[in-house]
Amino acid sequence: MNLEEGTMRGIEDLEENLMLDIFSRLNVRTILCCKCVCKKWHDIVLDPYFVNNMWPKNPNNLGLMIHHVTITGRGGLHWIEIEEEEEDFDVARILTVDLSTPRELKRFDRYPGFCFQKMVVGGSVEGLICVWSIFHTTWIINPVTKEYMNLPDAPSSLSLSNTRPDIISYGFGASVGAKAYKVIRIYKTSTIEIEVFTLGTDQWRTLERQDHYNELVCNYMKAGLFFNGHVHWIDSFGRGKLFVFELDNETFNSFPSPPPVYDEKQEKISFGCLGVLKGCLSQCCWYSSRKSSVWVMKEHGVKDSWYKAFTINETKIASYPLCVIDSLRGAILIVRDEKTFAAYCLQTSTLKRVSLACIDTYIRIDTAITYRPTLLKLQNFASLNTVVQAF
Repeated sequence: MNLEEGTMRGIEDLEENLMLDIFSRLNVRTILCCKCVCKKWHDIVLDPYFVNNMWPKNPNNLGLMIHHVTITGRGGLHWIEIEEEEEDFDVARILTVDLSTPRELKRFDRYPGFCFQKMVVGGSVEGLICVWSIFHTTWIINPVTKEYMNLPDAPSSLSLSNTRPDIISYGFGASVGAKAYKVIRIYKTSTIEIEVFTLGTDQWRTLERQDHYNELVCNYMKAGLFFNGHVHWIDSFGRGKLFVFELDNETFNSFPSPPPVYDEKQEKISFGCLGVLKGCLSQCCWYSSRKSSVWVMKEHGVKDSWYKAFTINETKIASYPLCVIDSLRGAILIVRDEKTFAAYCLQTSTLKRVSLACIDTYIRIDTAITYRPTLLKLQNFASLNTVVQAF
């Protein structure tokens, strides 16, 4: 109540800095509703300072992006929110993005023999997702703004030879200095090669080859994890060896792995995944006995700073881990379980399953990554060869 004028003031009368503070505490579903209320709120929500500096820090926005593939199509992306309560947590699906929707993707539908793995998630940074196909086409997607952009063909894909190089992996991250968003593509011909594309430019760049690239011995790696100005990968065929790409200097090197490669009973690590816990790099190891352990690197890049944070002997976790995420009350391990995924709280040993069987007769969970939504417009990175379009 305004005592001088004797009139009631509403929320629309609050100063803009107070509105920014209120909006910065809202989850993505609420903020998207606020954007549609009036022009003033629309402008506040899309204000560059709010988009780039305030809303991304909201801890309530942490969730998952699940990629499923199907026999009849390339599947879709399922945006999952972790809803935490006082002594428990729950999971809820927010949005599904059908990867068959963009017109550019439909031209590959005449190749039915490649249906099962047409699309692969190549990493995520600050709400933007990199997706690539076995036909060497690369897209950047923002599920919140429902925009996508098709990157130009990489030099290695334009070879005049009859065979294209084998893609080992993709990575996606942002440099610390210039805040440049970069896509990293690792492939193999007779040797290991690396190409880099910076959003906002028109072409890929091939890095000068280094001899130590040969330390990478596998033919395929899951998408790299972006953390602390670096993209990290696990070489599953090299006994869990880690590799890292520094985005500022654009260098690719090996990275200290957590000890040991085998556990106390000499059980082989059959799978691993990377994550971030309490602001530190983490790795979950899944042993041949189906026991899991989670390692945390207290000081980035220092081998002796790895320590074992959790050991999981629960028999109800019958499949290998997809990722580990840092919730408000503790770490949550995401594992694949046939047509569903399971979220397992490491502190409370609480298990939650979510079914994704909603489109085709057979669905396979291929990838799960930590996801923080963004209102950042892809139009900021449009160029002559990268046109932004809507879903």
